[in-house]
Amino acid sequence: MNHLISSKQLNLGYGNQIVITNLNLEIDIAKNYFVIGKNGAGKSTLLNFLSNNFEGNIFNSNFELNSKVSILETGVEQNLINELTLKENFEFFTNGIFNLNIHNNIVEKYKLNHFLNDRYSIFSSGMKKRSELVLIEINEPDFLCIDEPLNFLDTEGVKLLKELLIKRTNNKKGNLIASQQLLDIFNDDFKVINLDEIQ
Repeated sequence: MNHLISSKQLNLGYGNQIVITNLNLEIDIAKNYFVIGKNGAGKSTLLNFLSNNFEGNIFNSNFELNSKVSILETGVEQNLINELTLKENFEFFTNGIFNLNIHNNIVEKYKLNHFLNDRYSIFSSGMKKRSELVLIEINEPDFLCIDEPLNFLDTEGVKLLKELLIKRTNNKKGNLIASQQLLDIFNDDFKVINLDEIQ
């Protein structure tokens, strides 16, 4: 099964309010996607649903979701633990596979090698975002979901993100980016899911 999800009628919301209505969707785990839409269109809702982090309600829906795919989601809010050092976070969020002898080149690439023993809480927003990119490279999920990917990234950080997405694409690992508009972050190989068109 190459699909992450196949739906002919997906309805998602919170309480009695439906946010996404009658969404027909097919997502291949080896392809790239842009989810675009204005604020409130349901971009974060869809990402949370696809990555099994959805805490809302699924209304009358017809869909198949592939539970065997490893998915990593990173969003606007930080995902790592403030009370831990960067190294401890890497160990925790890689289930103990982080090994500096093996992964030091990745950490150095994101210019975080001098901060491994520092508490994550003192990091700038840009350093926190780079830390998440390191985890993506180490964990190598089958499918990656990123909400507003350019938040807190400087020019060099954006370049590193683009290189990471190209590498994943070449390795047949899919990526889904959510933003209010299309971004120059993929090559030409992507599909667009416009949530404004289904409102």
